[in-house]
Amino acid sequence: MNAVPRVLPHAVPVALTALVLLLGGCGSDDPTTSADHAIGAPRHHRAQPATPPPSEPPAQGTGGGKGGLSKPRHQDGGKDGGKVASLFSPGDPRPTTMGAHLLTARAMPVVSKGSWRIVRNGAEDERPVGACQKTSLETIGAVSAVLRDYDGGGTLRATQVVARFADKVSAARAHGVLTAWRNDCAQRLDFPRTKVGPIVQVATHRGLGEAYRSAFGPKSGRALASGFGMVWKGRFLSIIEIAADTTTYPADWDPARAAVRRISRTFA
Repeated sequence: MNAVPRVLPHAVPVALTALVLLLGGCGSDDPTTSADHAIGAPRHHRAQPATPPPSEPPAQGTGGGKGGLSKPRHQDGGKDGGKVASLFSPGDPRPTTMGAHLLTARAMPVVSKGSWRIVRNGAEDERPVGACQKTSLETIGAVSAVLRDYDGGGTLRATQVVARFADKVSAARAHGVLTAWRNDCAQRLDFPRTKVGPIVQVATHRGLGEAYRSAFGPKSGRALASGFGMVWKGRFLSIIEIAADTTTYPADWDPARAAVRRISRTFA
């Protein structure tokens, strides 16, 4: 946020007084991120580092334009949508814990006729989330992390992790690691059929949202399809994978992208 100069009096009878006011009239705001508000963290005044830390891009718009973002084929107001306003009303309180950034079963994107149910809540374990992730987020720098598993019936399942890092620089490094894991994922997976799609930026309400699709397995009829999403906001990083067999996972829209948009709303 740019510094906002304070308004000086229109007339000062004494020149010396005017000079003093002029010299002291400019100040700078100490910005606090939405994530800081979300966890109720106190504001810290830190000295400016020699090398500015990376900052996540601003929240993405909902359509294309100069930013180069394409409008998702499936918006929250589409097949499962109309519900999004009731899921996240403006009067909802801001989350106060990491667990508040985990989607409820009702907030999960509707994929099939069945409904989602939560089958596990707890701390992050050593299980990778998705085929491309190598280790847990705590292994790559997270101070703490929470996990939630979902069951959508049949082969449909999902896992979300919300991790808190020491600062946004550490979160940025972890985001880079996740991106690198996706980049060499197809070479690491030992399946006859493997396809890993490109990372696509997702229109979000807060922070940086990204997602990509993948499919892998012995053959098309028995392969698994999944969507992997990431939300980076300040020192928080959340990942989610939604997966099912290729006949169940939607081909015309990606539930993981819808989940990314909904996770970003929890950082409002």
